[in-house]
Amino acid sequence: MIKTVFKISILTLVITLFSCNNKNTKLDYKYADKPAILNCENINAKLINEAIYSFEEDLLLNYTKTNPNPARAYSLFLGSAVVNRVKFETVVSEHTYKVFKALQNEKNLWNLNGAKSNINYNSNTISCIADNIKSDNLKTTFNALKSTNFLSPELMGTPIKNSINVSHRDNALRAYIALDFYYSQLQNVDFSKIDFSKRDPAPAKPANTNVDFNTPLKTTTPATKAPVKDPHAGHNHN
Repeated sequence: MIKTVFKISILTLVITLFSCNNKNTKLDYKYADKPAILNCENINAKLINEAIYSFEEDLLLNYTKTNPNPARAYSLFLGSAVVNRVKFETVVSEHTYKVFKALQNEKNLWNLNGAKSNINYNSNTISCIADNIKSDNLKTTFNALKSTNFLSPELMGTPIKNSINVSHRDNALRAYIALDFYYSQLQNVDFSKIDFSKRDPAPAKPANTNVDFNTPLKTTTPATKAPVKDPHAGHNHN
């Protein structure tokens, strides 16, 4: 009788802990109604897409807050990322943190002992990205680095940034940038030191709701100055 009561008590405790853990890790999908960015078999496409949209929302709110511009936001972020100057503690939003916690349960996605990245480059997700990059040049570079075990944010960052008008509109590259340049780096952030309650409240309407990610980055050409007329021209001073 005592053993039976003990077993029931242990079972109840396990169920309770499991239920509490599920409540803590349950993710509220903010972008479930958005078009799929990456969709392959054997990956958690719903979670990966949520991660990409949340990442891009963070970029828009931190790099082009007053005038949301995806190409410029990506360009500014990558410019800082390739030289390790992104202050992830201030850029990451509370929702992205929750998405990151959910991503951590995707064991196949990570390689926390990797020398170049925390991402597992042999994962189904990275294979999906490699197969779906639209830019021929960037796809060739990506797959060449991957096949020779040289793929890394350091080596892939510059080609992506130099082709920002292409890469920020390439769904597979959007996924790669989000995972390897952002979520991979969040593994190194001490979230116990971040108080999200002191941040500005999240906007009721996401910044990327009506933003066109197909808009290229505009480059400004310096205005040419009109030639200054010589006041002495045409006069004979001899």
